Amino acid sequence: MAAANAQPNLSRSWIEALPTVVHNVIMDRLAATDRVALIQFARASPALYATAIRTAVRTAPANWSWLTVDAKTRRPAPCRGSLELVGSLGACITTWRLPLETSVYLIPSVGVFSATDIRRVDDHPIGPISRRDLRTLFIGRNITPSFVVATLPHVRRIAWSMREINVTESRTLVDAIALAGGIPDAVTDFEVLLPDTKPWADDEKAVVARLARLVAASRIRSLTLTQDRAQWRGMAAVEWPPPLSIQIPVASVFLEEGLPQMTLTTLRIQLAKGWARGSHDAVQWPPSLRCIELDLKTRFGDVHVVNLFVSLSGADLPHLDALVLNNVAESVSVVDAIIAVLRPSLTVLCVGAVFPAVPVATNNSIMAAHFRALIDGAAAKCPNLKRLHLFPASHIVSAVDRTAVVADVIPRLRTLANLTDVSLCEWGMMATGEAVFQALATAVPNLQRLDLSNNRWITGQVVPLLLPLIERGSVVGIDLTGTLVDRSGRDQVATAIKRARQKRRAAAAAVDAA
Repeated sequence: MAAANAQPNLSRSWIEALPTVVHNVIMDRLAATDRVALIQFARASPALYATAIRTAVRTAPANWSWLTVDAKTRRPAPCRGSLELVGSLGACITTWRLPLETSVYLIPSVGVFSATDIRRVDDHPIGPISRRDLRTLFIGRNITPSFVVATLPHVRRIAWSMREINVTESRTLVDAIALAGGIPDAVTDFEVLLPDTKPWADDEKAVVARLARLVAASRIRSLTLTQDRAQWRGMAAVEWPPPLSIQIPVASVFLEEGLPQMTLTTLRIQLAKGWARGSHDAVQWPPSLRCIELDLKTRFGDVHVVNLFVSLSGADLPHLDALVLNNVAESVSVVDAIIAVLRPSLTVLCVGAVFPAVPVATNNSIMAAHFRALIDGAAAKCPNLKRLHLFPASHIVSAVDRTAVVADVIPRLRTLANLTDVSLCEWGMMATGEAVFQALATAVPNLQRLDLSNNRWITGQVVPLLLPLIERGSVVGIDLTGTLVDRSGRDQVATAIKRARQKRRAAAAAVDAA
């Protein structure tokens, strides 16, 4: 009788009733795509709070924020800034007790507060987080050596900011890590954040060299050298002060002394102009490299870039799978040097090229000529190439360029027999013409994925142009993020892709049955 009168538990939603393994998959997906939604998920369900917060901490980026401590409550104050900070970590110093120590918190929300605001309890950073639960470590201002040493055994990703660390602090941190046995084998990602402008003294260069040797002796799989422009946040790009030569010695030191030779698979360099100068004489390219991403920001006629590519072309890189080059000031010598780097193992090639200004009245497209050469080089040397992205960085595509690309560049893609993914990301008006998609359908019969993202010229008018491409080919995905195509247009494209896949499956089943 009691069983018959039992009422279902209506307080528990269906999503809370899912198995834990499903919850973990959902949380990981949100952590990778929308960290704000992940925090909202935690707040909405007490049953899922711990899982969501644990996922947010585990997947948080290595770049931490600096938190302000409320003198009365001795707790970090609510964070101010952009939504990008939600779901990231922040650190502060426990100034109310000795010895000084670093505490880490999860940032659940951001906003602008005044003295009269009523601040909710959940606006405050969540923590402090146990060092054993941290998987990222940010080494920068006010991060104590004792905290670094105690946290190192648990982390997987490290970001080292040299923006406001003086030479004494840097030396102390390097010494502490060296005495602790170096960078643990469990660390997979290491990022060095460099300021735009800072004079380098000889003793600082020596500390950087020691850090590079620590990295070289580690088993990290991903190394990133990038600029830390946090000190210029809020300024327009044109207002950034001109970079000095800080990046040149640092990039050179890491390329010559800081590359793990057995485990490094990904190398990213995103620095200011001139970093390639002097970085090609003694580069020790690890044979284990699979992905190289270089943001060159070069000038026309820069022989140092050519020399860097010559060094790279002579390296033994049997597993190189992806080559991504951005802001390459292209000339005939640079194109030839890039082609020399290509090899049979490549499956992904991305080149963002900067071209010299040409007279408006000219009928010759320098861009098309260089892209033709790159495609011909890839056809001759990269039989396994599957994804291609050639685009004009900082270049307005003229009518002459558009005509030449449709007539001479896209048709050449048919020479890449295994090409399945094509990107027209950041092509602007070029990616809106019907002739482009018709040429793609002919030149890339096995097209599976088309990237049209970050094209503000693309509107809903592109949808009817995409439908024939979807119906005739084997397209499984078209990326329209960062375009002006609305929800209904994207749904129409997704529905067309789904129906085309169903037709192909039905046709394949009929062939098998026959």
